[in-house]
Amino acid sequence: MDQKLLVIIRATLVDKSTEELRKAYDAGNLSVWSLEAFEAMRQILSERGETGLGPLPTATRLFTPLEEMNPIAANRFEKSAVSSDPMRARRDRRVPGRLASRETRLAAALIDGVVALLALGPGLIVYASSEHINITGITLLIVGAVALAICQWTLLVKRGQTIGKYAMNVRIVRYTDGSNPGFVGAVFLRSIVPGLIGAIPCIGSLFGLADELCIFGDDCRCLHDYIAGTKVVEA
Repeated sequence: MDQKLLVIIRATLVDKSTEELRKAYDAGNLSVWSLEAFEAMRQILSERGETGLGPLPTATRLFTPLEEMNPIAANRFEKSAVSSDPMRARRDRRVPGRLASRETRLAAALIDGVVALLALGPGLIVYASSEHINITGITLLIVGAVALAICQWTLLVKRGQTIGKYAMNVRIVRYTDGSNPGFVGAVFLRSIVPGLIGAIPCIGSLFGLADELCIFGDDCRCLHDYIAGTKVVEA
């Protein structure tokens, strides 16, 4: 039973008449009222001196849970499911909309770094292998950079995610309402503008340091999040 929901429902029902509450409680219709609502009614009626209150209603079950039929089999089944899916425990702890942890954001950034290395690596290797201007290397670098930008920016615009964030099941949203920030928020303000600032001599290095240190704040937002008005949450 959700205790927070119980408190909220109780506050909304406390002004109802005893007759209304008793009638609703005795009806025991779970298709209309939640279990928390019935518990709130029971508490209010008890405080008002009502007697003869029956037990809380229960929903009719179409089948008996495995853990009741055979607890040992249910325990083995749960262990088997977890062992076959090592990421399950992490996913089960996720709460959509909750701020992503610093560790998760770091892992996503590392994955994006590996993706960038795979896209740009061939061009860098070919370019560095020659002492003269290497047109092939430059071409590979340009193609890799364009392909990387198209892939990452498309994901950011449509889903608020990079490849790394998609892999870690987190996404970028507007700080105010949790909506998709789109190209302006997720790409231009959050990536391009900070990149341009970072390219400024002296100021750029200080900006980069401040950008990283900001994540240790209570809301786990980097400086580029403040610029773009975004935050990173669990998807």
